[in-house]
Amino acid sequence: MILTVSLNPAIDRTCELDKLLIGKVNRVQKSTVVAGGKGINVTKVLCKFDMPVIAMGFLGGEGGNLIENVVNEMGADCTFTRTFSDTRISTNVISADGKVTEILEPGAGITQDEVNTFLEQYKAMLGEADVVVLSGSLPVGVENDFYAKLIELAHEEKSIVIVDSSKEALSEAVKAKPDCIKPNLHELEMLMERPLKNDEEIKKAAEELLERGVGCVAVSMGAKGLWVFEKSHTYRSVPPKIEAVNTVGCGDCVVAALAMGYFEKKDFEEAVRQAVCVSAANALTLENGDIPMRKLRGLYEKIKVEIKNR
Repeated sequence: MILTVSLNPAIDRTCELDKLLIGKVNRVQKSTVVAGGKGINVTKVLCKFDMPVIAMGFLGGEGGNLIENVVNEMGADCTFTRTFSDTRISTNVISADGKVTEILEPGAGITQDEVNTFLEQYKAMLGEADVVVLSGSLPVGVENDFYAKLIELAHEEKSIVIVDSSKEALSEAVKAKPDCIKPNLHELEMLMERPLKNDEEIKKAAEELLERGVGCVAVSMGAKGLWVFEKSHTYRSVPPKIEAVNTVGCGDCVVAALAMGYFEKKDFEEAVRQAVCVSAANALTLENGDIPMRKLRGLYEKIKVEIKNR
């Protein structure tokens, strides 16, 4: 079983317009609302591939009801902790030139009682979890080291843990030695507290993290592809050229593919190829995590993975 944890999910509102005009009136041509947030996007992708999934996290209000209904309908088992505060809304503004502007609410505060309830549910579910995916930011009211605590609890049950977060939450999580982290380049720079100007500096940063006990460092680099570092090899793959519609959620597709790789015990080469393929497919659609499965084979055949010994 793959356990996905969404501590700060969101309702994703996508607005399409000709051009985003800063400081002026913008008239939206089309608006759509879907269940979102990094962990929910991961769950969507895993369900598309018929993976056995348990979805956990915090949900509140009508937005929370919408997300839970969507996740249930997709086939995941839901064990969400209900909160007094409503689930937040994230707005993605897509202009005709392909640029995406994200406006993200921080989310309302979580109470200590709600945290305690979640922890009880999480501990109960770990016995079924081969892989645990911790995705997204931490909500107000949850301490920065919370992911680190969840990693430690999962490792006690021999579960593999993947973390996709940023800032203090990721920095603290690294101390608990997760099996895999998936930063983008900007998040990796924040984690290392220095700019990474070229491939050699990125490689050095990843190697430092491996030496600190992280099992695998997967750096997503948008159109430049995916670079994965593990103890014995590095893997690099670049997606084929596509007409991207919406790149939001592509990193979540990488995380989902890596989770499938760990769950199905695939080698890293295959997991990296699938991650790049699923991410590219996601960019072809407007809705985050809505993978056009019919296009996967054509994309997959165009993807190559470069492998080097470390």
